[in-house]
Amino acid sequence: MPRFLLEEDDEDLFNFNVIGIQSTLNEDFRFVFHINQYFQTRFERIHDLHILHKKEPFTFSVFQFIDEQNHCKYTLYRNESFVKEISDTNDFSLFSSFDTKHFLLPQYKQFNYLVKMEGEQLDEISLHLHQNSFINYVFTIPLKTLKNKENLI
Repeated sequence: MPRFLLEEDDEDLFNFNVIGIQSTLNEDFRFVFHINQYFQTRFERIHDLHILHKKEPFTFSVFQFIDEQNHCKYTLYRNESFVKEISDTNDFSLFSSFDTKHFLLPQYKQFNYLVKMEGEQLDEISLHLHQNSFINYVFTIPLKTLKNKENLI
């Protein structure tokens, strides 16, 4: 697979905001269902994001909502990916397999979900996210602090 070099000052590629969300809902389909119900949005699952890390493939679920009225595009990412691994030992016990966890943005492990917002932003979106029972914490992530922002492109 060819590698591409991204430049930090490429404004077109990095012209978005990111919100980290910590939720009590760990299943992405339940979280998206509640987001759609609460905010009257229409997030739909699109292609999964596949990332190779240390020769190990990880898959992150991705949902998208295009708000044509406000000229915004929202992309919701699951920040965690799990890969089931089987132990090398010949022990076929209950504990012979384990999950390897990888994060889309490793420096923000505390968030289950990430929302990338493109277009004319509504500043009060994070305020509205706080006003429900299934979201514990919302944080606007400064782009300058993202080490792996190319994972969101």
